[in-house]
Amino acid sequence: MGIKVEGHAHLVRDEESHAIINTDIKQYRLTMKRRQMLMTQRDEINSLKNDMGEIKTLLKELINKDG
Repeated sequence: MGIKVEGHAHLVRDEESHAIINTDIKQYRLTMKRRQMLMTQRDEINSLKNDMGEIKTLLKELINKDG
């Protein structure tokens, strides 16, 4: 699997790439859940920005028709 990193129970060093790999599955799942939540929040914010842009455009059109 790899070489254990001294002082870290869930870390191993890949012998081929020399990358440090975290083998703690619970921590990995928590990280993936957080990442998904952040992506969802980012998508919601982008959707709100688009909606606000459409509202601004419609308001400008409405003002121009009355003016």
